[in-house]
Amino acid sequence: MIKMPNHILEFKLISILLFFLLVSCKARSNDHLVIEGFANTQIDTLIEKAKIHLQTEKEYVAQVTQLKIFNNYIAIVDRFIGQQVFIFNKNGELICKVGKKGKGPGEYLLPLIAKIDNNKIYIASNKTKRIEVFEIPKGLYLESFIFPLKGAWHEVIYLNPDTIVVLNLSRYFPFSVSIFNNQGEELIEFSKIDKNFGLIFDRYYPAGGIAIDEKHNIYQIFDHKYEVKYFNLKGELLRIYKLHSPYYHAPDYDRASHVKSREEEIEFFKSFSHINGIYLMDSNLFLVSFNSMQHKRISQVLEIWNTKGNFIARFIIPGAEKLLGVEQNKLYFIKNGKINAKGILENPIIIVRELKEKVISTLSNLVP
Repeated sequence: MIKMPNHILEFKLISILLFFLLVSCKARSNDHLVIEGFANTQIDTLIEKAKIHLQTEKEYVAQVTQLKIFNNYIAIVDRFIGQQVFIFNKNGELICKVGKKGKGPGEYLLPLIAKIDNNKIYIASNKTKRIEVFEIPKGLYLESFIFPLKGAWHEVIYLNPDTIVVLNLSRYFPFSVSIFNNQGEELIEFSKIDKNFGLIFDRYYPAGGIAIDEKHNIYQIFDHKYEVKYFNLKGELLRIYKLHSPYYHAPDYDRASHVKSREEEIEFFKSFSHINGIYLMDSNLFLVSFNSMQHKRISQVLEIWNTKGNFIARFIIPGAEKLLGVEQNKLYFIKNGKINAKGILENPIIIVRELKEKVISTLSNLVP
């Protein structure tokens, strides 16, 4: 169990939310989850849990790197090892495998789910520079189109045939957000940071994430500093959210320049936080996920902020679990389990944590 010291948090709330008005707030723990941000509220009144055991006994699933929820199904991606996309139902039963590793039509390398819409799944293939389209839930191949863009795709979001948003994290190109059409023509590149921020060592590059709201504006974060930039599709910066957290630690580049040994490099790598992603919970709330060292153990920190830039709540999750999906008030975590002698992941579990609708509506209306 991961424990954290109690500390004081203050919120200014509107009068109709006096129930949540606090003078001081103590962290509580329940079943290895710690929450801050609420006073006099038991965790189990905020969080409900469900566990989905994925049936992978006969399939080569080595690592779950991406998760998408649609209708009554869950799509998961093993991007780097098995290089395969799977469809499960919400009981954890395997419905089908979508496409396969390769370079031909209906095949992909280093797959990323770019979109799920109208019974179609769009899979971006980094190495073959294509987007493959399949019918779901049966997994039938429909078509593919060339997408010869530069860079190493970290995230791809296919909005429509004329608008494909890509988060680039590459050794050869600056870290940036780019918008392309479906011919692979770059329409605009923005939010660029110098690649030297990432090239501290050959083994480390900044992580980050993007999320797109219903207005098709883009939330973007890199882990070289704890801030979220908000852009429109023209690449115009609309706002910067400068976030502050006692658990987020930015890289110390002065210290990096003095690292010489492998052991020092490992210790340096552990000294700063790493962004896992950014998610929209509704039109008023976004959630940032990052790793942080707590008592010499890696924990995942989830922080909810409203679009006014105000801190709302914080969750501390064990390092064995990773948030991979958010569906309104539901948070989907993956617990990978063990890999057997055949390289197959045994007993991967999706853990669903649900914020009750009443709490979500209350969070959305907080006005500190």
